[in-house]
Amino acid sequence: MPPPAQILWVDDEIESLRSLIVSLESMGHHVESVTNGDDAIALVRRGGIDLVLLDEMMTGLDGVSTLRAVRDLDPTIPVVMVTKVEEEELMDRAYEARADDILIKPVRPSQVRAVVKKLLDSERIVGDGIRRDYGREMARVMGEISGGLDPEGWLRVACWLFRRQIELERLGDAALLDTHADLRRDANRSFFRSVSAEYRSWLDEAGPLLSHRILDRAVVPILGAGEKLLFVVLDCVRADQWIALEPHLRDVFAVEPAYGFALLPTATPFARNAIFGGALPSQIRRDHPDLWEDDFNSVASLNRHEEELLRLAMKARGFGGLKLRYERVDGGDMAHDLAQRLLSSADIDLYSVVYGFLDLLAHKSSESEVLQEITATEAAYRDLTTTWFAHSPLQELLRAAARTGRTVVLTSDHGSVTVQRGAKVVGDRKTSKAVRYKVGRNIHADRRQALDIRDPEGWGLPATSINTNYLIASGDHFFVYPNQQREYERRLTGTLQHGGLSLEEMVIPIVTLRPR
Repeated sequence: MPPPAQILWVDDEIESLRSLIVSLESMGHHVESVTNGDDAIALVRRGGIDLVLLDEMMTGLDGVSTLRAVRDLDPTIPVVMVTKVEEEELMDRAYEARADDILIKPVRPSQVRAVVKKLLDSERIVGDGIRRDYGREMARVMGEISGGLDPEGWLRVACWLFRRQIELERLGDAALLDTHADLRRDANRSFFRSVSAEYRSWLDEAGPLLSHRILDRAVVPILGAGEKLLFVVLDCVRADQWIALEPHLRDVFAVEPAYGFALLPTATPFARNAIFGGALPSQIRRDHPDLWEDDFNSVASLNRHEEELLRLAMKARGFGGLKLRYERVDGGDMAHDLAQRLLSSADIDLYSVVYGFLDLLAHKSSESEVLQEITATEAAYRDLTTTWFAHSPLQELLRAAARTGRTVVLTSDHGSVTVQRGAKVVGDRKTSKAVRYKVGRNIHADRRQALDIRDPEGWGLPATSINTNYLIASGDHFFVYPNQQREYERRLTGTLQHGGLSLEEMVIPIVTLRPR
């Protein structure tokens, strides 16, 4: 039963509705009635109204005009339009004025009770359903994790964890959110053990969809069918962020969602070069040494050869005559003009865009106290991403593709994770500086906190010397040097980082969008 509400019923024949009002009052609600739109507007202006039932045809101000005035005063009040006329044009006018529902006279008490319950108590009903189902689903997921999961199983569990996280945040149940946080930590511990043991087998030809297979499995089939393609790589976008962004595009695209894994380390030099090269980092360095950078502490871009890698990869796949354009933008004027450049490129078969704004935001959040405050929680970071996307040049670009009938493949090079715990690392001055992965010579860390890769080639990674090894942080750890531990922990705890081994970093969207 919903809590008692203050309901306003507006009808110039209000006495004929007395039985309906009594029915609502029997539910515990207080019903105030008026016979015209002007009095209704005055009561809404006074405040305290939880729901309005509004006659469409009244003497004086009609129902739609009254509805518009109510919306101007308070856009959050649920309003139900009640009408004798079942005409599509009237219904369109009511919904255009943002009616929440419509009832057709004669109205039965059960109909009124049902619509009031739906509008006033829907959140509680949905919340009760989520709470009831969560325990059963959690037990199932825990059983799957403890029984061992293959790559597809991990993708399924990760998507469930991300979607439930979003639902529980909307519900605002602190106890369930704490329970879910514990489950995610347990899942990441098991994921770390699973990937540590099985990742090398994932690199076999029949393995799961990893970064270096995106061209072959998502891009080439579309080009081979003769379709023109927009290929968008969103730098540092998590799967849960994509889940939140997807509804903004369903009006213009049929969405074919899929998920895969970013290569290790989950960092741009490895994962994104692999996407555009269509090959593992070790193979790129071996076949195209002039297009690979070994100095991971260089201030120059370690991805400055992506266009060359993409052209070589497409030529190797039989698309040497393909008309291809590559662009890389972070924001600013170039991003704002992207849609226009796409619209004027009808002859381009493969238009490829790397969009780096969100990676820039994630990096800057660790340097700015203001951004740290804005992105202090996953929910806040996701909401900020969604708000940005709704008004971004990126959405303009995607909608331009839809208008021209161009198919879109959208993916990410890696996600990010909020780091919380320092993991001590020992290395020399030439060790790479990233805080979620390290490349160096005979570097060491606690193997409960980091994956220690001593045979890089077996993991698809380049070895720059005979003693090269990689350390990849697990869960929410970040690397610290013992003599700088307090400074690193003060500066980095609670910030977004990537390069490590977690579901949040490795699970990426690989989505096909087809114009409606």
